[in-house]
Amino acid sequence: MTRFTTLSLIGFLACFATTLLTAQGRVDTVVTLPAMEVRTTSVRQSDVGAQTVSWTAEALQKLPVTTAGELLEALTGTFVKNYGAGSLATTSVRGGSAGHTLVLWNGLPVHSPMLGLLDLSLLPLEGASSVSFTPGGNSSLWGSGALGGVIGVNNAANFDRRKEVTAGLDIGSFGLVERRIHVGLGNDTWQSDTRLSRLTATNDFPYTPAPTVAELRQSNAAQEHTLLTQNLYWRPGTDQQLSFHFWHQRNARQIPPTNVQTRSAARQDDSADRLVVAYRNEGGRIKWGGKVAAFSESLEYYDEASGLVAPSGFNTLLADATADYVPRRSDHRFMIGTTASRTTARADGYREETPTEQRTALFGGWQYQGSRLSTRLSLRGEIVDGRTIPVIPAFGFSYSLRPDLWVEGKVGRNYRLPTLNDRFWKPGGNPALLAEEGWAEELTVRYARQTDQWDVSAGLTAFYRNTNNWVLWSPNPEFGYWAASNLSRVLSRGLEPRLNIGYRHEALNLQLTAGYDYVRSTNEVAISLPRIEEGEQLIYVPEHQGRVAVTASWRDWQVSYRHRYVGAMMGVNGPIDSYAVGDARIHRAHKLFGLAANLFFNLRNAWNTDYLIIDRRPMPGRHFRAGLTFSFFQPKISP
Repeated sequence: MTRFTTLSLIGFLACFATTLLTAQGRVDTVVTLPAMEVRTTSVRQSDVGAQTVSWTAEALQKLPVTTAGELLEALTGTFVKNYGAGSLATTSVRGGSAGHTLVLWNGLPVHSPMLGLLDLSLLPLEGASSVSFTPGGNSSLWGSGALGGVIGVNNAANFDRRKEVTAGLDIGSFGLVERRIHVGLGNDTWQSDTRLSRLTATNDFPYTPAPTVAELRQSNAAQEHTLLTQNLYWRPGTDQQLSFHFWHQRNARQIPPTNVQTRSAARQDDSADRLVVAYRNEGGRIKWGGKVAAFSESLEYYDEASGLVAPSGFNTLLADATADYVPRRSDHRFMIGTTASRTTARADGYREETPTEQRTALFGGWQYQGSRLSTRLSLRGEIVDGRTIPVIPAFGFSYSLRPDLWVEGKVGRNYRLPTLNDRFWKPGGNPALLAEEGWAEELTVRYARQTDQWDVSAGLTAFYRNTNNWVLWSPNPEFGYWAASNLSRVLSRGLEPRLNIGYRHEALNLQLTAGYDYVRSTNEVAISLPRIEEGEQLIYVPEHQGRVAVTASWRDWQVSYRHRYVGAMMGVNGPIDSYAVGDARIHRAHKLFGLAANLFFNLRNAWNTDYLIIDRRPMPGRHFRAGLTFSFFQPKISP
């Protein structure tokens, strides 16, 4: 398979961007492409200076992804550390750790306070009204963990709906079967949205553990996932909304052996129950709202071979309130908010202790929206278990050099609190650990033009981030066990070129997207155990990634191909080779038997590439997923 080379890809993007900037006479109209950024009226939700991308529910239906991990892997420059089909998936955004990506559900964090992360293979996109991703730090408004990026999954009401019933069935390689049903009811005042899905798969794909070893078939890799979501919305007044969101999820997964093991008898059961009640008032110059939430999650690990049984879990209560003020001079906006949470955790590793953590934060922001210049300043103060976190500031700007060219930037301080396991696990936990903290800067030059037939956009982002007090578990030579310490300091920097070209002619739509990510993320402090040299690239952080996608739409049909290249990197047990993977998709939306029908076929790893993402964890070769969905929809009848 031919590799993307760094020089050729950068040269291609640079040449194309130069062509765009000099071709002034070929276009008629200038607009901002909606796919490039997200604009909202809330100061907290907007992200001036950062490159937020978002997807609606309709857009997600046409993509070859079903989980947040697959979405980030396919459509962004995020490196997803995938342990195999149906297994753990975490992120490394701009050279950060898995705990440096904050995941929000309806504006509230849903990561595990014990581990400091969320398994993105357990974050389905089914039922999401929209999904957004913002690379870069955003701790001033969202708090701990938002060093590398923020993923937002949101639910919203559709008050134009009267009745909607959808049923779908997916089948795929290695025993994959997923069934889905969705029922929506409502009127101008209230709406109900109910979704239920169940997925099973054996994941018994063939793989070759070594060139001299005969082909094997993955064992002990079956999975079962059940998801139920219920969203209720009520509008007591024109500018008011009360909503209720419930998320119930059960997952049972076997844990397969590595490619150097003969068998595994381990399995893991995960469960999550999440409840959010939210109120929003949009009337007048002060727009305010609040949320209360209760999260309960458990994880039970079993290994019949060793007799190990390790149950764990946590309960979290949260409250969040914000108010936006729009003065008569409407190009200014002010926001103030507060959030509080209390978490209790349980695990055998805590011995007889029941760790608790209480957080209270006050944050605020000011945003200016002018004809050419937009700015945002935000501040956050937080108290955690009686200890004060230093004030967290951030400033972002966007300046229009001309109607089709912007310069945008952002600088801010970010932090991540030690997890409950980091602090309380016995042996090895350290209650005196400091929060990981540092400054991050990014600068973007962005170009976007649109004509009757062409949409063209290009951008180049440079980022720089230093993180002090990086928490690292390492062998303790004095006591003979692994312990958590603030040993490391990490420096991350890189470049992110982006290119999007769209062409329209009657019923034909063509789209080309390309991106490259250069990430240099190095440890700046030499460590003896484990041995890490000063200036050494972090493990599971590839320096080079490239991707290109081509999509063609004609009437009811859509065909797409995506190709992704990931450069060589270092794993825990040694180097991991570079790899290139291609995925293809055919999708058709059609009326059948009086119903709206959607049919798709996904071909993953089309070139049957033999590769690893995590060392000793094989990935499946060529495989498919196909599905058919029928929908009945009764819209609001206009008077």
